[in-house]
Amino acid sequence: MSTDLPVISPEQLAAADGKEGRKAYVVYNGLVYDVTESAKWRGGKHFKHWAGGDLTGDMEKAPHAADVMERFPVIGRWAGGELPAPATSRSTPVPHVPSEKPLSPDVHKKMEAIVPDVPQDDRPLPDRLMTVEELREYNGEHGQPAYVGYRGRVYDVTVSRMWQKGHHFAHAAGRDLTRHLEYAPHDPEYLFGFPLVARLERVKENPTEQVLNFIMRFHPHPASVHFPIALSIVCFGFYFPAAILQSMGISKGFLGIPALGWEAFYLAGFLSLIATAISGPFAFATGFLSWTVNFAKKINPMVKFKVITSFLFMIFSWALLLSQILGVMAWNGFLFQGLLFALVVMTSLVAYQGGRLSWG
Repeated sequence: MSTDLPVISPEQLAAADGKEGRKAYVVYNGLVYDVTESAKWRGGKHFKHWAGGDLTGDMEKAPHAADVMERFPVIGRWAGGELPAPATSRSTPVPHVPSEKPLSPDVHKKMEAIVPDVPQDDRPLPDRLMTVEELREYNGEHGQPAYVGYRGRVYDVTVSRMWQKGHHFAHAAGRDLTRHLEYAPHDPEYLFGFPLVARLERVKENPTEQVLNFIMRFHPHPASVHFPIALSIVCFGFYFPAAILQSMGISKGFLGIPALGWEAFYLAGFLSLIATAISGPFAFATGFLSWTVNFAKKINPMVKFKVITSFLFMIFSWALLLSQILGVMAWNGFLFQGLLFALVVMTSLVAYQGGRLSWG
């Protein structure tokens, strides 16, 4: 980057907060970017980020930071230093003024009908029309360019280091990724910085795809996967103290609570074990659905690890539950307690790999 760029002072940066029609500037890696024209920075705010500040630390945690920022103009170099305190803060309470007009009975239906603000690429559409079959040839492998489809447009992402050899996490080039990117944790708007090479032929979804897309609107895997993760931790958190209290002979009156003792902890642990074993297959099934719909059944080491570890988790949880129902394993023994702790380790590893798969 040329050193001829003007130096932006802390006062100048803080003034470009995007509010009340002002410019919106952000700092990333020592450079000042103008994000005023981005629909995602209206009012100087993008998710939890605010214009007029240094976002280097936050952006480094995002998997697409470099590609996203490259599409914005660089207007200067950051001088560094302490930013002045903003005139207003998100923590400033906003007084609630009740409406004098009662809400209509169908107000919630009207709110749900509002079309979400989806960023659009406002560049002119190319003359070239590409079919889905033609798009498959540009998969980034064996020297081929890497093209991806999104909302009826085809983008050339060959030069992006995030799409090396036509792969980006569990996504593959040469496909229409509209559905997958809309459920991705990052902003699809970063694609607008890449060359727009063609229009993508529209293919009507079959009934099965329509049903799957409807189900995925409710994010079934993120909603269900937290249950076995939390319940396995809770299960161990009850069973282990129960074993300690039983060895101490404290059946009741623990911490001065008459009904609290090893029996109460044991019962809570057993019920948590039932819930853990039942919730595991649901989380696995929704994970398979998410992998099918969002990631086009693309295999990579993270997916393999999640599948193997999830299978082991289900086997272990059901084996432990059956051992208690059939009375073939002592719940206060080292083997049972060790296997319970192994469940906690497995769910933690699955959660970590799931986070890497989604967020990088």
